[in-house]
Amino acid sequence: MGWLEALSGFISYLVNAYGYLGVFIVELVSTSSIFIPIPGYVATIAAGTVLNPFAVGVSAGFGAATGELTAYLLGIGGRKIVENKVRLESLRHLYKRYGLWTIYLFAATPSPFDIVGIFCGLLRIDVKVFFFMTLAGKITLRTILALTGKETLTIATELLHGQIDLLGLIFVLLMVCFMLGSFVYWTFKIEKSEKRLIT
Repeated sequence: MGWLEALSGFISYLVNAYGYLGVFIVELVSTSSIFIPIPGYVATIAAGTVLNPFAVGVSAGFGAATGELTAYLLGIGGRKIVENKVRLESLRHLYKRYGLWTIYLFAATPSPFDIVGIFCGLLRIDVKVFFFMTLAGKITLRTILALTGKETLTIATELLHGQIDLLGLIFVLLMVCFMLGSFVYWTFKIEKSEKRLIT
Protein backbone atom coordinates (compact mmCIF):
# COMPACT_ATOMS: atom_id res chain seq x y z
CA MET A 1 0.00 0.00 0.00
CA GLY A 2 3.00 2.28 0.59
CA TRP A 3 4.02 2.27 -3.08
CA LEU A 4 0.48 3.25 -4.07
CA GLU A 5 0.58 6.28 -1.75
CA ALA A 6 4.04 7.21 -3.06
CA LEU A 7 2.80 6.95 -6.64
CA SER A 8 -0.26 9.06 -5.83
CA GLY A 9 1.95 11.68 -4.19
CA PHE A 10 4.29 11.75 -7.19
CA ILE A 11 1.36 12.16 -9.60
CA SER A 12 0.02 15.05 -7.50
CA TYR A 13 3.48 16.62 -7.49
CA LEU A 14 3.79 16.42 -11.28
CA VAL A 15 0.37 18.00 -11.84
CA ASN A 16 0.87 20.74 -9.24
CA ALA A 17 4.46 21.58 -10.23
CA TYR A 18 4.22 21.32 -14.01
CA GLY A 19 0.54 21.91 -14.79
CA TYR A 20 -0.42 20.81 -18.30
CA LEU A 21 3.02 19.29 -18.93
CA GLY A 22 2.61 17.29 -15.72
CA VAL A 23 -0.79 16.01 -16.90
CA PHE A 24 0.80 15.04 -20.24
CA ILE A 25 3.59 13.12 -18.48
CA VAL A 26 1.21 11.30 -16.10
CA GLU A 27 -1.05 10.21 -18.96
CA LEU A 28 1.94 9.22 -21.11
CA VAL A 29 3.36 6.98 -18.40
CA SER A 30 -0.10 5.68 -17.45
CA THR A 31 -1.05 4.52 -20.94
CA SER A 32 2.38 3.23 -21.92
CA SER A 33 2.55 0.91 -18.90
CA ILE A 34 0.49 -1.97 -20.28
CA PHE A 35 0.94 -4.48 -17.48
CA ILE A 36 1.08 -2.07 -14.52
CA PRO A 37 -2.17 -0.13 -14.11
CA ILE A 38 -1.32 3.48 -13.25
CA PRO A 39 -4.42 5.66 -12.75
CA GLY A 40 -3.61 8.58 -15.05
CA TYR A 41 -7.27 9.46 -15.48
CA VAL A 42 -7.43 10.36 -11.77
CA ALA A 43 -4.80 13.06 -12.37
CA THR A 44 -6.85 14.36 -15.30
CA ILE A 45 -9.99 14.60 -13.16
CA ALA A 46 -8.02 16.35 -10.38
CA ALA A 47 -6.28 18.72 -12.81
CA GLY A 48 -9.66 19.71 -14.23
CA THR A 49 -10.55 21.20 -10.85
CA VAL A 50 -7.64 23.69 -10.87
CA LEU A 51 -6.70 24.15 -14.54
CA ASN A 52 -8.67 24.91 -17.71
CA PRO A 53 -10.51 21.61 -18.31
CA PHE A 54 -10.37 21.94 -22.11
CA ALA A 55 -6.59 22.50 -22.06
CA VAL A 56 -6.29 19.61 -19.59
CA GLY A 57 -8.27 17.43 -22.02
CA VAL A 58 -5.93 18.29 -24.90
CA SER A 59 -2.68 17.79 -22.94
CA ALA A 60 -3.95 14.60 -21.31
CA GLY A 61 -5.24 13.36 -24.67
CA PHE A 62 -1.86 13.91 -26.33
CA GLY A 63 -0.11 12.12 -23.46
CA ALA A 64 -2.53 9.19 -23.54
CA ALA A 65 -2.40 8.82 -27.33
CA THR A 66 1.40 8.92 -27.33
CA GLY A 67 1.54 6.30 -24.58
CA GLU A 68 -0.80 4.00 -26.50
CA LEU A 69 1.84 3.72 -29.24
CA THR A 70 3.54 1.19 -26.92
CA ALA A 71 0.72 -1.32 -27.41
CA TYR A 72 0.68 -0.60 -31.15
CA LEU A 73 4.41 -1.30 -31.39
CA LEU A 74 4.00 -4.54 -29.46
CA GLY A 75 1.44 -5.59 -32.05
CA ILE A 76 3.76 -4.57 -34.90
CA GLY A 77 6.50 -6.67 -33.35
CA GLY A 78 4.18 -9.67 -33.50
CA ARG A 79 4.80 -10.55 -29.87
CA LYS A 80 2.32 -12.98 -28.37
CA ILE A 81 1.00 -10.56 -25.76
CA VAL A 82 -2.63 -11.51 -26.19
CA GLU A 83 -3.32 -14.84 -24.55
CA ASN A 84 -7.04 -14.67 -25.33
CA LYS A 85 -7.11 -15.31 -29.07
CA VAL A 86 -10.91 -15.35 -29.07
CA ARG A 87 -10.95 -11.76 -27.75
CA LEU A 88 -8.56 -10.72 -30.50
CA GLU A 89 -10.79 -12.35 -33.09
CA SER A 90 -13.87 -10.62 -31.62
CA LEU A 91 -12.08 -7.28 -32.03
CA ARG A 92 -11.41 -8.19 -35.63
CA HIS A 93 -15.17 -8.64 -36.14
CA LEU A 94 -15.90 -5.28 -34.46
CA TYR A 95 -13.27 -3.63 -36.63
CA LYS A 96 -14.84 -5.06 -39.78
CA ARG A 97 -18.18 -3.63 -38.68
CA TYR A 98 -17.13 -0.14 -37.54
CA GLY A 99 -13.86 0.34 -39.45
CA LEU A 100 -11.49 3.05 -38.25
CA TRP A 101 -14.21 4.39 -35.95
CA THR A 102 -13.54 1.34 -33.75
CA ILE A 103 -10.28 3.00 -32.69
CA TYR A 104 -12.02 6.28 -31.87
CA LEU A 105 -14.92 4.62 -30.04
CA PHE A 106 -12.64 2.55 -27.81
CA ALA A 107 -10.33 5.53 -27.19
CA ALA A 108 -13.25 7.83 -26.32
CA THR A 109 -14.78 5.44 -23.78
CA PRO A 110 -13.41 3.76 -20.66
CA SER A 111 -12.50 0.44 -22.26
CA PRO A 112 -9.44 -1.84 -22.35
CA PHE A 113 -7.66 0.08 -25.11
CA ASP A 114 -4.29 -1.74 -24.92
CA ILE A 115 -5.78 -4.74 -26.71
CA VAL A 116 -7.01 -2.40 -29.47
CA GLY A 117 -3.51 -0.95 -29.86
CA ILE A 118 -1.97 -4.42 -30.12
CA PHE A 119 -4.68 -5.44 -32.57
CA CYS A 120 -4.04 -2.37 -34.77
CA GLY A 121 -0.33 -3.15 -34.73
CA LEU A 122 -0.97 -6.76 -35.74
CA LEU A 123 -3.15 -5.54 -38.64
CA ARG A 124 -0.42 -3.07 -39.64
CA ILE A 125 -2.88 -0.17 -39.65
CA ASP A 126 -1.08 3.02 -40.68
CA VAL A 127 0.52 4.45 -37.53
CA LYS A 128 -0.57 8.00 -38.45
CA VAL A 129 -4.20 6.89 -38.78
CA PHE A 130 -3.95 4.93 -35.52
CA PHE A 131 -2.44 7.90 -33.69
CA PHE A 132 -4.93 10.44 -35.09
CA MET A 133 -8.02 8.33 -34.26
CA THR A 134 -6.61 7.50 -30.82
CA LEU A 135 -5.76 11.16 -30.19
CA ALA A 136 -9.27 12.30 -31.14
CA GLY A 137 -10.83 9.69 -28.84
CA LYS A 138 -8.47 10.34 -25.92
CA ILE A 139 -8.98 14.12 -26.12
CA THR A 140 -12.75 13.55 -26.11
CA LEU A 141 -12.63 11.27 -23.06
CA ARG A 142 -10.03 13.29 -21.13
CA THR A 143 -11.95 16.55 -21.69
CA ILE A 144 -15.10 14.89 -20.34
CA LEU A 145 -13.14 13.67 -17.30
CA ALA A 146 -11.63 17.12 -16.68
CA LEU A 147 -15.04 18.82 -17.01
CA THR A 148 -16.55 16.23 -14.67
CA GLY A 149 -13.84 16.95 -12.10
CA LYS A 150 -14.46 20.70 -12.34
CA GLU A 151 -18.24 20.32 -12.01
CA THR A 152 -17.89 17.86 -9.12
CA LEU A 153 -15.72 20.36 -7.21
CA THR A 154 -18.23 23.15 -7.93
CA ILE A 155 -21.11 20.99 -6.67
CA ALA A 156 -19.18 19.99 -3.53
CA THR A 157 -18.34 23.65 -2.79
CA GLU A 158 -21.94 24.74 -3.27
CA LEU A 159 -23.23 21.92 -1.07
CA LEU A 160 -20.92 23.13 1.71
CA HIS A 161 -22.58 26.54 1.40
CA GLY A 162 -26.07 25.04 1.43
CA GLN A 163 -26.65 25.55 -2.29
CA ILE A 164 -26.88 23.25 -5.28
CA ASP A 165 -26.42 23.77 -9.00
CA LEU A 166 -29.02 21.46 -10.52
CA LEU A 167 -27.57 21.68 -14.05
CA GLY A 168 -24.08 20.85 -12.77
CA LEU A 169 -25.42 17.88 -10.82
CA ILE A 170 -27.28 16.62 -13.90
CA PHE A 171 -24.09 17.02 -15.97
CA VAL A 172 -22.02 14.96 -13.51
CA LEU A 173 -24.69 12.26 -13.29
CA LEU A 174 -24.92 12.09 -17.09
CA MET A 175 -21.15 11.77 -17.38
CA VAL A 176 -21.04 8.99 -14.80
CA CYS A 177 -23.85 7.19 -16.67
CA PHE A 178 -21.96 7.70 -19.95
CA MET A 179 -18.76 6.24 -18.52
CA LEU A 180 -20.42 3.24 -16.91
CA GLY A 181 -22.81 2.71 -19.81
CA SER A 182 -20.12 2.79 -22.49
CA PHE A 183 -17.90 0.43 -20.49
CA VAL A 184 -20.76 -2.04 -20.03
CA TYR A 185 -21.82 -1.69 -23.69
CA TRP A 186 -18.38 -2.44 -25.17
CA THR A 187 -17.76 -5.25 -22.69
CA PHE A 188 -21.13 -6.75 -23.71
CA LYS A 189 -20.36 -6.35 -27.43
CA ILE A 190 -16.97 -8.05 -27.08
CA GLU A 191 -18.38 -10.89 -24.97
CA LYS A 192 -21.27 -11.37 -27.39
CA SER A 193 -18.84 -11.52 -30.29
CA GLU A 194 -16.67 -13.99 -28.36
CA LYS A 195 -19.65 -16.28 -27.69
CA ARG A 196 -20.57 -16.20 -31.37
CA LEU A 197 -17.02 -17.24 -32.28
CA ILE A 198 -16.90 -20.05 -29.71
CA THR A 199 -20.23 -21.60 -30.78
